[in-house]
Amino acid sequence: NGDVKSMEDGKNKVSKYSVDGFMIGREILANPWAFTNKEQIPLKDRVDTLIKHMQLYEKTWGDTKPFNSQKKYIKAYINNFEGANELRKKLLECQNTHELYTILSEYR
Repeated sequence: NGDVKSMEDGKNKVSKYSVDGFMIGREILANPWAFTNKEQIPLKDRVDTLIKHMQLYEKTWGDTKPFNSQKKYIKAYINNFEGANELRKKLLECQNTHELYTILSEYR
């Protein structure tokens, strides 16, 4: 347990501390692509993954958990590409998943 940030970081810690393996925990919430080079993830894949995340949120929580609780994940998916800041701002203004899906439909 050492706040592993990436595959490379994990491998370095395995070597440094002579452990058999590592797990990525909290970092995956901030960086869903911690096992890959997130700069190489196409926008369509980022959008599709965010939509899947929101669909799972709806299926799991329905109306029992507020939509705003999911906004912290938007930054994890919408970053590291031209226009990300503008898109992220639009998405953070959404009040529900329907508004979010409408905006994201332009980027699929």
